[in-house]
Amino acid sequence: MNVEEFVSFMKMAGSSTVPPSNPFKSDWEKIRADIAPHFYGSVPEVLEKSFPNEDPEILDYRKQTYQPKTESPIVKAITDLSRLLSTSKHSVLFESEPMQNFYRDFRIGDDDLFHYFFKVVVPNRVLDPNGILVIEPTGNGLESNSERVQISLKIIQSDRVVFNDPDFNLIIYRGISKPKYSTSVDFALNGIYMVVTDEFFGMIENGVFRLIYQHDTGMNPWFTLGGRGVPRYDNNGNTYIVYKSDFSPAVPYLNDAAIYDNQHKSVMLSTCFPIKFVDGIDCDT
Repeated sequence: MNVEEFVSFMKMAGSSTVPPSNPFKSDWEKIRADIAPHFYGSVPEVLEKSFPNEDPEILDYRKQTYQPKTESPIVKAITDLSRLLSTSKHSVLFESEPMQNFYRDFRIGDDDLFHYFFKVVVPNRVLDPNGILVIEPTGNGLESNSERVQISLKIIQSDRVVFNDPDFNLIIYRGISKPKYSTSVDFALNGIYMVVTDEFFGMIENGVFRLIYQHDTGMNPWFTLGGRGVPRYDNNGNTYIVYKSDFSPAVPYLNDAAIYDNQHKSVMLSTCFPIKFVDGIDCDT
C-alpha cells in the first residue's frame, strides 16, 4: 500500500484523519486481561466474582492474603521454551555474509537478537498475542542520504493497536505523545498515530498525515505476536482473525487453582486461629 492508496483507504473508511478500528478489538483486550493476573502475579478479578454475597471485609482479607501461585507455571513454561530452542541445540544458516554480520552485531540494550526474542518477544506473545512487533526506522539516515537508516524493534501492546489487517498490508497504532519520564504537557491534543505499510512509515499528528520514511521493500516490517488464530465474522460477512494466547486454554484451570487455594487458606486460617470475643457481664450478687 503506497501513500496514495492509504489516503484513499482512509477516505473510504469514513475519515481522512481518524483511523478505523478493528471491530473485535474488545476481544484482544479480554484475552490479555484474562491472562494478565497469572502473568504478573496480581489478584485475579475472578476472585472477587466467585462469591457475590461475600462480606466485603472477608473479600478484602482474602485479597490481602492472596499468594500468586499460578504465576510460577507461566514462568516455568516460558523458561522451558527458551531452553528448548537455545543456541546449543540448533544452528542458524544465513543467506548472506552481511546478514550474518548484522545478526552478530545487532544489540538491543545488553541483549543480542536471539536473547531479546526469548526475553521480550516470547513473554509478550504469551501475555498479549494480538500485540505486534514493529521494525521501526531510526537514526540520522532518516534525514541524510549519506548515512544508513538504523532500525529498532518495538513491542506495541494490543491496547495501542488501532488497525491491523493483513489483507491491507497496513497497521495503525497510537504513538508516544510524551517522552519517557517527561513532566511536560502532551503536545498532540488530538493524538498521534503511527502508520506502517509494506512501502512506507508515516504519522498522523493532530489530524495531519506526514511521510516519515519510504522503504519500498514490498514486505511488512512487523508481525503479530500471534497464538492460535480464531476467525471472527462481522454482520457483513467479513472475516477477521483474533489470536488467542498459547496459554488461553489454561486460564480456566489457573482461575480455579487461584480460587480454591485462596479460599482453602482463608477458611483454614479463620478456623485454626479463631477470634475470641469476651463480653464482661456485671454480677449483682
